[in-house]
Formats: sequence, structure tokens, C-alpha cells
Amino acid sequence: MSSKTKLVHIITSLSSGGAQVLLYNLLKNADHERFDIEVICLGKAGPIAENIEALPCKIHYLKTPKFFPLISFYQLVRILKLSRPDVVHTWMYHADLLGGLAAKMAGIKKIVWSIHHSDASNLKLSTRWVMKLCAKLSYYVPSAIIVTAKKAAEYHEHYGYQASKMSVIRNAIDPAAFLPNQAIRLDLRQKLGIADNELVFGVFARFHPQKGFKVLLEAFSQLNFPSKLVLAGAGIDLNNGALLKLIEQFDLSEKVILFGEVQNVAECLPFIDILVCSSISGETSPLILMEAMSCELPCIVTEVGDCAEIIGECGWSVKPNNVPQMLSVMNQVAALPVEQRQKLGRQARSRVVEHYHIKAMTEAYEKLYLSKKVLIIGSSVSSLLRFRLHLMKDWQARGYQVIAAAPGNLSSWGSFDKLRMSKEGEPGIQFQAIHLNHTSLNPFSDVRTILSLRKLIKSHRPDYVLTYTLKPIVYGSWLAKRYKVPHIASMLTGLGYVFSGNSFKQRCLQAVLKSLLKRVVDYNQVVFFQNPDDANQFIDNKLVPADKVKVVNGSGVDLSEYKMTAYPEKCSFILVARLLKEKGIADYVAAAKIIRSQYPEVRFLLVGSHYPSPSSISQSELDEWLQSKNIEYLGELSDVRPAIEQASVFVLPSYYREGTPRAILEAMAMGRAIITTDMPGCRETVQEGANGYLIPPQNPEALANAMRQFIEQPDLIISQGQASRKMAEEKYDVRKVNQAIIKAFEME
Repeated sequence: MSSKTKLVHIITSLSSGGAQVLLYNLLKNADHERFDIEVICLGKAGPIAENIEALPCKIHYLKTPKFFPLISFYQLVRILKLSRPDVVHTWMYHADLLGGLAAKMAGIKKIVWSIHHSDASNLKLSTRWVMKLCAKLSYYVPSAIIVTAKKAAEYHEHYGYQASKMSVIRNAIDPAAFLPNQAIRLDLRQKLGIADNELVFGVFARFHPQKGFKVLLEAFSQLNFPSKLVLAGAGIDLNNGALLKLIEQFDLSEKVILFGEVQNVAECLPFIDILVCSSISGETSPLILMEAMSCELPCIVTEVGDCAEIIGECGWSVKPNNVPQMLSVMNQVAALPVEQRQKLGRQARSRVVEHYHIKAMTEAYEKLYLSKKVLIIGSSVSSLLRFRLHLMKDWQARGYQVIAAAPGNLSSWGSFDKLRMSKEGEPGIQFQAIHLNHTSLNPFSDVRTILSLRKLIKSHRPDYVLTYTLKPIVYGSWLAKRYKVPHIASMLTGLGYVFSGNSFKQRCLQAVLKSLLKRVVDYNQVVFFQNPDDANQFIDNKLVPADKVKVVNGSGVDLSEYKMTAYPEKCSFILVARLLKEKGIADYVAAAKIIRSQYPEVRFLLVGSHYPSPSSISQSELDEWLQSKNIEYLGELSDVRPAIEQASVFVLPSYYREGTPRAILEAMAMGRAIITTDMPGCRETVQEGANGYLIPPQNPEALANAMRQFIEQPDLIISQGQASRKMAEEKYDVRKVNQAIIKAFEME
């Protein structure tokens, strides 16, 4: 069996367009030791076909009838079923539609669309309808969408395409194939009767309204400097009545040279002085710009697609469809000394070599073809950001496409949205909103959750699914198995409210959840726990086989973000937790009252948010505590570090089934001693007497006694705080925790 990845490209035609040239360059530079490549052309062979046929690629020509495309559609499905490729990459709207649907019908899992327009303003009506249909299908058919310009991504997102699937991979060239050539320059100029010192503007584009020929010719006709204009491209010849009429209208017959379609641009570019791209719409990242820049030609471009960004400071940009501005810039360029134009040209070539090299582009495409997709499903945006962001970044750094799903909308993600499209050539962490109310017992709400997760998994077709918290674990694992996700894992970050009590309601919920969990963990490759107590309870109750269990040290903490800081002059304590009864907040308040009766100068800080739960602390309870003045409430903080800096010792008197409390890890990393309960998840963070103390749950007197140790022996604050930092470095470093997860999930 071949170890190569089988890749099929589907393109509308093999004429001499930019997408076709790009495909040829991609095939020419492909790693044929890793990829077995075929090309399916929906139309007839064209000028590019002969070049592709010389490469180690098989080509199929379907010759699709214009009015009966379904005939070719069934041919396409049949070819794909026989070929059984790992990846199908479709090129341009019609191929995206036909090729994407055919690949979907043939059972191909990885379907990549590519878009080569930045807007639809000058497209035919039929093409706009195809584009509109593709926008709706983008949520279901492709696993990834490649756009060749940032502005194209923005436009298509606005048009309705699923933004989370888009990756920007700009076009690129081989700079070695496009070089300044004095011999070519002199030879062509001699044949055309152009002096070496005569200024020549050049346009290389097919004749189409979106290319802006009328604007260009009108501006050039008013130029103050003697010069020539060379027009080259498909339809640029003496048979083009519309073009000849424009040239005659602006009295340019003696100044314009029609070159016709050019098969080898590299043998023509060196004889011009400035390339002009006058397009009024449609462009993304034109190859001709990079080819001209590689030949050390400065360029004038319109601000369409990413043209202005491509040339940078090595040329000039103008507003599209603006004759006065185009004329002004052409006059400015014509007035420049030759040495200055040549200097700009050298800078332009350096820019292409650095940013638009074919090797980098090919690597980006191949990385996308080979990349796998991982979906992480959580119960809230805040938990994904706070507890799983480093894990997601580690996945991304290893080449995975990452989708993060939680209830909410894009505006609620704040800084998370900045991570989308974070690097050229690869998507950032993608967000997908789902319906989920993790505290609700309403069956209709759960049906909506199941349908939402079903749509999510069917749309993205991930290779890996990691779920955490109970509802995502139960419903996510089941649906991932149903839709044949190869790798499924769950993470129990603590057993929470349901397993923390013995009320009738909790016992009923425990029975239901145990039954469901026993079923769904069978679908999991690995089940992660954050402490050995929870793991052993599941193993002992035969809810999960021991060989599927992996205990990790919480969610870890980034030691570079949470650093050792100085201690306050006077002893103070802090509790950071959601405002839930099980977090032992009432015990903390009671202990504060005991201590302050003896040591009134000691501060007790409380940080945390109200949380929708049956055991949530009411506002009236909080107000009563604050009126006693025994504690100071700092509210909910997006960054707890400044609050922890104000404290000497961190306290968490939880009697909750914690996983491993992240707040404790953050305090340890900042060099704070810990007082917590001898409960699952908490007890692992303390070495008794070394970096803190363990106390019995729901025992304010024991908590107060532990606090007195630090008040009466202040040297313990420093010694035990340093021990906490060392323990965090050895055991809770987020990089080590993530590495353990990645290894156990077989992602290396």
C-alpha cells in the first residue's frame, strides 16, 4: 500500500488564467514523494494543459457541456469513487460547487475550496448565483476554504461564506524564473523601435471590464511625458474592436503597442520600465505583480484585493476607477530619475524573495492538505479562554486546525477573536457557537444541544474531538462516534455539584449520569482526569476501564505569565473562586471573623463571579458579609494577578469535587503558600507543612488555626511560597501538562 497522500485537483479549465498558472506552479513545486496527484479539468484542455501534462500528474478532461453539467457531475463522482483520494482541492466557484458536491457524494472527507476573486461586482449573473449557492454550502461541504487575499476573505465572509474555515494563502512565484534581463530588454526594444532610454509602461492582463483599460488609457492619454504603453494579454490584439475603439477615442494609436497573449511573461517583462495594474475590481493577489517585481520593476496598482499590500513601499497605489489619481501617479513616476526607479525595482525583488516565494506557498498548501482537525467542546467561552487556550495553541503549533466550540457569540469571545487567521497560510483558532445550557435539566434544551453538536461535527468533520464538562462529554462523545470521528477523548475536570452531595435530586442525577457516562466512555480513546481520586472512583465503579484512564496535573499554568512577586508588608489572605457554597466561601468568612477578632489588621480578599447554579451564593448573603467588614470583595476580575499580589497566602476551603483548581495553580506559580481542604483535586496541590496546609472540609476553626501559622510565623509566607513556586515548575507547568495530553491522545 502506498504511503503517499492522494490529492485530486478539480479546476474549471486549463486556459491561461491566474488560477491555472498558480495550479501549474503548485504542481511543479509539489513534493511528489509525499503526494500522488491527479488533475480533473471540467472543461477542455488549454495552454496550461501541455505544461501540466509534462509533470508526474494524471489529467482527466470531462469537457463539461455548458447546459448539461450534470452529465459531467456523475462522471466526476465515478472518478472520485475509483480514485479514492485523501484530499480533493477545487479551484474557482464552478469547480467548488460541482467538485465539492461530487467529492461529498463520493465520501471524501477532506475537501478544500479555493477562491480567486475579491468581489463579485463584475462577474456574470450565472457566476454570482453559483457564488451565492457556494456561500450556503460552505457550512457543509468544504473542510477548508483557501482565499488568496485578506480582502477576499473579508468580502466572502460578508457574502455569507463560513469565515471559520478560511485560510489566507497568497499567490507566489519562483523568483529564479523572473529576472531582470538586459539582453531581452535591448532585443525587444530594437525590434519595436523603442529607444533604451524611452519610458515604457506595461499592462499584462486579459481584456475584461474589471481590468480597468478605459481608466488606464484615458489617464495615459493626458500624460505630460513622452512614453509608450504596452498592452499584453488574451484578447489584446487587432481583432478586438472594443479595444481599438478606446485607443482611437483617446488618440493613442502611435503610443500603444498591442502584444497579444503572451505565453512566457518572463521573456517580455524585462523590456518595460513600470508595470501598471489598473483593475477596478476582482483581483486578489495577482501573479503578474510578483513577476514584475521579481524582474525589478516598480509597479502602479489600484487598491483592489491585496495589490497595495503586495507592493508595499516598492511602488504606488491609487483608488480604483480614478482617472485623475492614476494620471497624477503616472506623471510622478515618469518624472523620477532612472536611478531611483532602479532602486525601487531592487527593493521590489527583495520583497518578492522574502514574502512571495513559491516554496513558502507550496509548503503552506501542503501543510493544509496534511493537517488534521481537532475540535474541543466546552461549556463556556471563559473556560476555553482561561483553561484551554495554551492547549489549543500547542495543537496549532503542531500543525492542527483547531475549532473551539462553546455557547455564546463572537462578541462574547473578546480577545479570542484575534486568534482567527493568526498566521498567513493557516487559520487561527476557529470559534463555533453552540447551544448549551450545562445547568439546565430541560429535555427540550438538551435536544437543541444535541442538534447543535450534530451540525458542528457534521460540518467540520474533525479528526480529533476533545470534550470536557458533563454535557459535552455525554452528547459530544456519542455524536463523534456516530459520525465516525477517528479519535475521541474526554476530560473530567472535576465531578462538580452532582457528585458533591447526597440529596435525593443529586442521587437521581448521579444514577442517570453514571449510566450515560459508562456508555459514552466506551467511545473514547482516552479519558483524562485531573486527580487520582476521581480516576479511581470511575475505575472502581466500572464506569471506565483502567487502560483508558490518564491522570494529568490539572490544566497547568503558564509560568511566564504567572511570576513570583513581592509579598505585602502585612499578612493577608485571598480566595479566588466562583461564588458557590461548595467552594467554602462561608467557611472563609467565618474564619476571617475569628482571626479579625484577634488580629484586626489582617485583610481577607475575595474574588469571584456569580454563577448560575442551585448552590450559588445570593447577593443578599454577599451583602451581609460585606457589611460585617471582615472581607473585602474585589468582584469578578479578568486578570487575577494584581489581586493575588495583594495577598500573602491563598485559601480555598472547597468541599466540592474539584479537578485541580486552576486558581490554586496560579497562586502557586506566583509564590503563594496554600491553605486548602483535604478533598479530591485540592489535596494534590499541597505538601503538608512544605508549601501549605490541608484542613478538613467545612471546618472554619481548622481554617483559622492554619491561618494563624502564617500570622504568627511570617517567615513561613516566604519559605512555603517559594516551595509552591518550585512545585508549580516541577508539576504544573502548562507545557508539561499539554505534552502529556497530546501524547496520550496520540497526536504526535
